[in-house]
Amino acid sequence: MTLYDSSEWSSVKPQPPKPTSNNTLRDRDTVVDLNKIIQRGNDFLDLGTQEQIPEETIQNLSDIIYNTLLTIGIILAVIVGMVMAIKFITSGLDGKAEVKQLLLPYGVGVVVLFGAFTIWKIVLTILQS
Repeated sequence: MTLYDSSEWSSVKPQPPKPTSNNTLRDRDTVVDLNKIIQRGNDFLDLGTQEQIPEETIQNLSDIIYNTLLTIGIILAVIVGMVMAIKFITSGLDGKAEVKQLLLPYGVGVVVLFGAFTIWKIVLTILQS
């Protein structure tokens, strides 16, 4: 037993799609559109050859950012270290235990901070040579 009768399908003939005025392509319009696309692509590529930023400007900006962030990092590391030291000196046994627990994350943070700046400087040195 089948769900459909195959004799029904033999009488159905495919019909070609009816053209509509909205979906028809005209060769002249297509060529004009392609020429516009190619011209816009060439214009975009030409922008890359104009007004390039000098290397010295980029290097100066990178040095300013590097020095500023390194200075902020050093200042923050010193301030946090001083606060931890004062807390360690002035607190009792519970406070000293708390400071000792915070010492490892502080040390890791300082190593990550200076490691990141060292890697940045090494990469810039390699790229400049």
